[in-house]
Parts: sequence; structure tokens; C-alpha cells
Amino acid sequence: MNSRQQQQFYNFELTNKENDLLQSITDTKKKVITCIEDLSNEIYYNIFDYLNGCHLYESFVNLNSRFQNLLIKSFLPLKINIDSKHEIIIEHDCKNIINQNKSRIVSLHLSTTIAANQFFKLVTINSLFNCLQSLVINGISEYKLQLLLKQLISLPHFYSLNIIIVGQLESFDTIYKLIFCLPFLKYNALSYGPWRVPLKLPLAINKQLSFIEYLNIDIAIILDELITILSYTPKLRRLTCQQLYNSTLHTQIRAIIVLPYLTHINFDRCHLQFAEFEIFIKKIGSQLRVLHFTTFDNIMFLDANRWQRLILQYVPRLQKFEFEYDEKIPHIFQLGPHHQ
Repeated sequence: MNSRQQQQFYNFELTNKENDLLQSITDTKKKVITCIEDLSNEIYYNIFDYLNGCHLYESFVNLNSRFQNLLIKSFLPLKINIDSKHEIIIEHDCKNIINQNKSRIVSLHLSTTIAANQFFKLVTINSLFNCLQSLVINGISEYKLQLLLKQLISLPHFYSLNIIIVGQLESFDTIYKLIFCLPFLKYNALSYGPWRVPLKLPLAINKQLSFIEYLNIDIAIILDELITILSYTPKLRRLTCQQLYNSTLHTQIRAIIVLPYLTHINFDRCHLQFAEFEIFIKKIGSQLRVLHFTTFDNIMFLDANRWQRLILQYVPRLQKFEFEYDEKIPHIFQLGPHHQ
């Protein structure tokens, strides 16, 4: 491969943003560069976009007047990730970086429960975070989350929310009601361990609907509750549900709404009976493109002919099917008919 072919190959692998950066550096090299300060502001802004905002300030703000101006006297968007477990460091970042740059923060990631607890002692997310688009919190209590969701409603660009709840939880009802009220939310992931907490939301008939397109539910729910949640998300495109259990009633399955944009489903650790799963897929499966399904210790799901009939009749557009079956191996193992 000659050098010209190599260059074409590498450019194909780069993103548009990286190609722009490469072109900027190439143009800069036409000049005589004797030190790093000779690089243009545009190149620095492209580099800064890859860095954690807290690390960015710590490394550059006191370096010289030029870098100070680039950081403080500009509209450079900041991506904040607080991953420290030391309260002194978290306090410093909150007081000296976050509280001073609320209107420039586009993403905020609180990586630990300690970071989340300390953050909410020192910072209030309100309308001043008017550029915030994405929020990830790995550990927040039910009470603090409810307060937070009420504040997020006022943010005009907020579209992605990823939450892990910790501590005792009374109900998901208020949490999901507030999530569905976020006017621009496109992506939501909610996690809460293996503990079962009932969801008593009514079906969303003639009520406010959400614009969520990507939904990740990592809480222990039954099929009736999942259907209730889906009734609030008619724009849904991708669904992941990681702890789905048998329904106690089947009446709501007949009342399921149409989900015309739903093309991807991932059921992980699914405890449904095949009959229940069939009813669900028959209601919403006509436009599915991708189906990933994981279950265990239920040999009814190993009936290939039943799968074939279901897919051919009710999931005609399916392009990718991934099936995983796990089985506990006893101390004395014997082959059964389903192992053949």
C-alpha cells in the first residue's frame, strides 16, 4: 500500500470532527511552529472538547493569560465528570468550577454516590443550567431525585437522563410521572437493584405523553407495569428491559397502545412465560427490526418451531434475532430431550 492509499484509508476511519482537526493542524504546519502556543484557538477548542471540564480547568486555567482567556472568557461548552471519592476535591470542583460556569455545562456525570451526595449539598440544578443536555447520576435517593426532576423541567435543551437510585424506595409512580413531564427528554435509563417495588400508574389514556425515544428499564417490574409505562411513550424507538417478570393479570395486554416507531427490543433476564411473551409481541412486533432475548430455566423457549411461527406471522421485518438461554447445572447432571 503506497502512502497515498494509506492516507485515504486513515481518513475514512476518522470522524468528520477529527478530519477537521487534522486539516487545521495541517494548515497550521504550513507556518513555522516553535512552541505549542503557536497552535490556533480552533485547534485548542477541538482538543478541549474531549476533556473533562474539571481536569481542563485544573490543567490550563493558571498556565498563562491566553489559556485563561480561552477557558474563562469564552463560550466553550463544558463536559463535567466528577469521579473523585474525596469530598475536599468534590467541594473544590463544585465551588470553583461548576457554580462559576453553570450556563456553559452541557453534560454532567456524577460517577459515585459520594460525588452525588456532595454535589447536591453545594449545587442546585436550576434554570441557570440552560445548556445542560445530559445528566448521569450513579447513586441518588428517591427524595433528592424527585426534587431534581422538578427542576429539570425548566431546562430547554435537556434530552438525556441516566439514573441509579439507592436507598429505600416507596414507589416509582411519582418518579415516572415527573420523568414523563420532561418536555425534551429523548433518552431515559432508570436502575434500582433487584428489589421489587410496585408501580401503580394508570394507563396513559388522554393524558400527557412523553417524547422519549430510547428507554432502558433496569428495575424489577411485571409485564402489566411495563405496558403501562409504554402507554406514555408513543414515540419509542428502542426498548431495553432487564428484569421483567410474569403478569398477575392479562387485561392490560389487550389495551396496549400502538408503538409505530419501536424497532429494537432487548429483554434481558426475562422471567415471562412464552405465552405471555407471544401476546406482547403480537401486539407490538410488526415493525421490529432487532430482538434480543435472554431467559433461563424455561424449556418452553427452546421450541424452535414456535419461534418460527411467531416471527414469520407477527415480526415480518425482523433483521436480527439474538436468543440466549441459561440453565442451572445440578450436581448430578442428566441430559433431557431439550438438550438434543
